[in-house]
Amino acid sequence: MMTKEEILNAAKKWEDFCIALRRDFHESPELSGQETQTIARICTELRAVGLSPIEVQDGGVLAVIEGDAPGKTMLLRADVDALPVQEDPCNLLRKKECVSKIPGVSHVCGHDCHAAMLVTVGKILAARRDFPGRIVLMFERGEEGGGNLRYLIDYLQKNHWDIDGVWGMHLNSDIPAGKFAIRSGPLMAGGLMFDITLVGKDGHGSRPDWANNPVDCFQTIQTALDKIRMRAVDQMMQLPFDLQGVNGVPAAQYYWTNFKFCRYSSLL
Repeated sequence: MMTKEEILNAAKKWEDFCIALRRDFHESPELSGQETQTIARICTELRAVGLSPIEVQDGGVLAVIEGDAPGKTMLLRADVDALPVQEDPCNLLRKKECVSKIPGVSHVCGHDCHAAMLVTVGKILAARRDFPGRIVLMFERGEEGGGNLRYLIDYLQKNHWDIDGVWGMHLNSDIPAGKFAIRSGPLMAGGLMFDITLVGKDGHGSRPDWANNPVDCFQTIQTALDKIRMRAVDQMMQLPFDLQGVNGVPAAQYYWTNFKFCRYSSLL
């Protein structure tokens, strides 16, 4: 197997490639479910080192690297989609080296880096293969709320790919460049999304008793949801919980007939 020094040397050899690939992804971000060019580039790079990527419809890409001896199967995972966010061309100190060229879309969650790193790892491992078992590379589409992971999982199950372990990595600006952190148990929050529509009854502001104001109902629900952290979760556990959006139909002095809001619950 590769020694520590050989791993570091391989990483340095492919460093410029990894940075360039990340910048290409960053400049051309694609939203969940629209990652056509990103997936095509990933497949091209994997084929260049003799791998045979499998495109799972709506799910993403899988590629297998066979080792030189029998052993367990390890899956390495990265996400590839961007967010509907306009990127600021400057960071806290200076103008950025690389900025999204797509208006209103950007890689502000690091998926460009995740994808570039996993492609680079695939190239390094494909060139050596001096390890037991096999490694599966997974590039996931629609991670940002799209739920596209289910298509990849379905493919693995239907084709009887037995996975012994899964590793993923996420950028963290709190950790100095050149280092990584690992711990047992939960590390980052996962998103649980749902929306609710409240239907009220029109009424004039002078006669609230003739109306059914959905705003009142919304306030009650919001208060109850905020209490979940105190009433249903161990106080020693972290539970980010926040309101993401409220949409209504305004009408001068009248109450809103329909009141819709979306709740984003981040659960560890």
